[in-house]
Amino acid sequence: MSLKVDSGWRPSGGGQVLSSVEYQLAEAAAMSRAFSQPQVHFLGELVGGTGFPGGVTCKWAIEVGGEGTAWSKSEGLDHGQTQTDYPEDAGAGAVWSHPIDVHYVAGGLKGWPRLTLEVWRVDDHGRLELCGYGFSHLPSSPGMYTLRIPTWRPLGTAAEEMSAFFMGGVPRLARASYVFSRRSERASFPTVASGTVSVELYVITRAVETHGVDVA
Repeated sequence: MSLKVDSGWRPSGGGQVLSSVEYQLAEAAAMSRAFSQPQVHFLGELVGGTGFPGGVTCKWAIEVGGEGTAWSKSEGLDHGQTQTDYPEDAGAGAVWSHPIDVHYVAGGLKGWPRLTLEVWRVDDHGRLELCGYGFSHLPSSPGMYTLRIPTWRPLGTAAEEMSAFFMGGVPRLARASYVFSRRSERASFPTVASGTVSVELYVITRAVETHGVDVA
C-alpha cells in the first residue's frame, strides 16, 4: 500500500491547491500591491489655542474629500476631543498637547484628507459654548509642519449677541459644509473672527508622487 503525501497548501474554503512556493509568491504579490498603493501617515499633536476666553476644549476630525473619494482610514483615530485647559494668564493661551496619529490608504486619486476643528468654551455653569469653527487641508508633501488655523463663528443679530452674552447660546452653523465653503459663499451670513489653533504634524507618504495623486 502506497502513502500519498500532499505538501501543498489548501484554502479552508476549498478551491485551488497551491504549493508552498506558489503560496509564498502569491503572498509576496499581495504585499507588493499593498506597498504600491498611495499612503499617507499624519503624526503629531494639537498643540493649543490662542485668543479664546476661559477654559477651552477642541473637537477635531480628519475628513476625506467629498463624493467619489477613494481615501480610507487604515489605522488610528481620525477624530477626538482635547482636554479642557484653563490658562492662569488670559494671554498665555490654552495648551492641549493632544496626539494625532492616523494612517490612510488610497484606492484612487481624489479626496485628500483635511482637518476640521470646533473650539468650545466651558462657561461658569459648566456648559459648552461654541467659540469657533476652522479647517485646513493637510500638507501633501513629506516633512514636519506647524499649522496655524484661524477660527470663526456666525455673528448673530444685536439681540442674539446680547442674549448670548448674558444667557449663552451663540449662533451655530445649520450645516457643517459651510465650514468648507468659499468666502464668497459665506457672504450670505456675517461672521466674527475667533482665536487661532496651532497644530504640529509630521507627514509621511508612500507612492503618492508615483501615482500622481490629486490632493484637491
